[in-house]
Amino acid sequence: MISFVYIGILLKHYGNKSMIEKIGNVAGAVWTALNENGAMNAKDLKKVCKIKTDKDLYLAMGWLLREDKLNVVEEGKEITLSLK
Repeated sequence: MISFVYIGILLKHYGNKSMIEKIGNVAGAVWTALNENGAMNAKDLKKVCKIKTDKDLYLAMGWLLREDKLNVVEEGKEITLSLK
C-alpha cells in the first residue's frame, strides 16, 4: 500500500488524483510484466507495457521503488529491472 506521504508528494508535484491513478495503473502494468517475464531492460518494458512516455515509466519505477518492490541494475547505459 502506498503511503499517504508519498501520495501527498505526488499530488504536490502533479496536481490531481487522475495523475496518481494513471501512474498507479502504469506501476501495476510494470509489476505484472516483470512478474510474468522476469528481468527486463527499460526499453523492452516500456514496449511490453505500451507505456507512451519515459516520464510515465520513470514515475511508475519510482512508485515501485518506494514500495520496495523493484530492483534496478545499471549495465552501461542501460538499466535492467526486476522484482524483489
